[in-house]
Amino acid sequence: MNFLLDRKSLEELETIAEYEYFNRPLLFSCHNSAGEIFLATWVKESDDFELYYCISVSKKKLDAIEITPKRSK
Repeated sequence: MNFLLDRKSLEELETIAEYEYFNRPLLFSCHNSAGEIFLATWVKESDDFELYYCISVSKKKLDAIEITPKRSK
């Protein structure tokens, strides 16, 4: 899945992994053409677009996030 963002430095993002999904990716990691990695979460949807909040993370931080066990309910 590819995403286009308004901020030029984010460019076009390509999904690395999806962590939560319900009718769309809700939480996922992605990278841009420069190799920068982002953690993204779905915020809202309108008739014209879907809004995601993206934060830049290091490969080390992403690895730590991925190996952290999920909390049970």
